[in-house]
Amino acid sequence: MPVFFAPFSEEHAGDEDLQPNADEDDTAQHRGLAGELCAELFADAQARHAEEEGDDGNDAGSRQRHQPAILRNGKADREGIDAGGHALHEEGTGTQRGGFLGFLAPDAIDQHLAADNTVVYGQDTHAVHAAKQISRTYAMPLVTRFYGIWDMMTKKDNLVNRLRYYPKLQAYGVEADMVLMTNDGTRGDEVLKRSGNKSRKIFFWRNGVDIPGAPAVSLGAELPLNKSDTVLMTLSRLQAGKRVNLAIDALAEVVKSHPEAKLVIVGYGEERKNLEEQVCALGLEKHVIFTGKISHELVYDYLQRADVFLSLYSASNLGNPLFEAMRCGKAIITVDTGTTGSVIKNEANGILLPEKELSCLPEEICRLLSDEDERKRLGEGAKRFADENFRTWDERVAAEIREVTALLPPERN
Repeated sequence: MPVFFAPFSEEHAGDEDLQPNADEDDTAQHRGLAGELCAELFADAQARHAEEEGDDGNDAGSRQRHQPAILRNGKADREGIDAGGHALHEEGTGTQRGGFLGFLAPDAIDQHLAADNTVVYGQDTHAVHAAKQISRTYAMPLVTRFYGIWDMMTKKDNLVNRLRYYPKLQAYGVEADMVLMTNDGTRGDEVLKRSGNKSRKIFFWRNGVDIPGAPAVSLGAELPLNKSDTVLMTLSRLQAGKRVNLAIDALAEVVKSHPEAKLVIVGYGEERKNLEEQVCALGLEKHVIFTGKISHELVYDYLQRADVFLSLYSASNLGNPLFEAMRCGKAIITVDTGTTGSVIKNEANGILLPEKELSCLPEEICRLLSDEDERKRLGEGAKRFADENFRTWDERVAAEIREVTALLPPERN
């Protein structure tokens, strides 16, 4: 009789950040090691159960992200997922709940886990306790992986929310052989400390940010822009916390002195209808372009067309869109939320507005649109910071693999 192993959820509003064709910032690469350290155990057990029970339901749609992944002797074996986890770079709902890690026959667990040394990799809060139980039962090293705490930062700190989100808060305190928290500006390192996490190794790392290559395509057909147009750009999922509405409000003032200004809104999401209505109400239909969802491969091509990049998130702006704009050497205007100020230094590699000074946003945009030399100076500062401080995705994933495999005994490392 098969055994229910553990529940998980796709809910993660965070860094989300991701890219405009994902619920989070660069979802697949954000979870790069999840593709690299894949769960051979679960794939084999699901296949075995399907054969025994005649169940054909274990298809790709039933094997989703928040699984305790398994690293077997430092190798990734699941077919169809490359080193960067790119096979996982698919559109997700971001709020899928109630799925399952898999139905596993007990003899399959024993056969696979007792065979050799294994590291259990628990991804995000919903999988940590299941991974901890596997680790404890089979005496294997445990890695817990968190992708920032964006969703928690958007909740008020009160008794009701502490009780409501107790399972998440408890997961942050689970002791493991190694903890990896994404540094997305939401102060996840402080949450680990407050949760009393006493893990032997705790890493607080940014996402990887690849270096732009040659333009893949000409965007002339995709973006109806004139050569004389000056381009403001946002790049995010269209949800309330990204505050694209602030860019639209600012544009209404900017076009009074810069009628050539256009705002290109890259991404999709539940706020698009509201944003389109806002554009119409302000009479900006000729000044705003909604691109909808684009593939990640085109992100740098779109960014290259921007004169000023805007990132106005409510919780933190340290996601891949801002990092990629820095890689491209773009003049950036952003808001000092979360720990954004640890990367963007005002007037050195961007314009960093305090939250209480957002009313100055139109003025700052106009200043940069009127001064090409200033845009160039800030863009050079941004690129210099990125080149000196950011790792590529290959470098970032390789560093994680080294730390995870170091948990294995020397003869298996």
